[in-house]
Amino acid sequence: MTGKLRKFVPALAAALVLAVCACSVLAPPAASLERTTLDFAERLRWKDLREASAFLDQAQREDFLARFGEGDDLRMVEVRVERVDLREEEKATVHLLVEYYRLPSPTVRKLKIDQEWEYRRSRPNLPGTWVAVSPFPAIP
Repeated sequence: MTGKLRKFVPALAAALVLAVCACSVLAPPAASLERTTLDFAERLRWKDLREASAFLDQAQREDFLARFGEGDDLRMVEVRVERVDLREEEKATVHLLVEYYRLPSPTVRKLKIDQEWEYRRSRPNLPGTWVAVSPFPAIP
């Protein structure tokens, strides 16, 4: 490497790191909401309950896991995000449609669920995460 190139490479690397950090900090909360809710819906669909519970407020997690535990006869056919209403920059209502059946019945039922979500930051000026703050309802 030439002398000029040796000085240029670290400076370029530092500039790229700063640019990436700036982009993540400046992204509005709404930018990650759709991806987050779709991931949550997919975790529910596959009954990946431990991962799905990570999208819920800490106070809701134990109850959610207890209601939809291993021995449950609930089978999810489809979980779909129908609509997302962004009420404020950091608050939204997510409308889900859940298609399911309970063994031994083969009848597929539909349930519409409206959930309140909030964008929470661990520190000011750093990216946060979207969390479902309303309790996940029982599925009849």
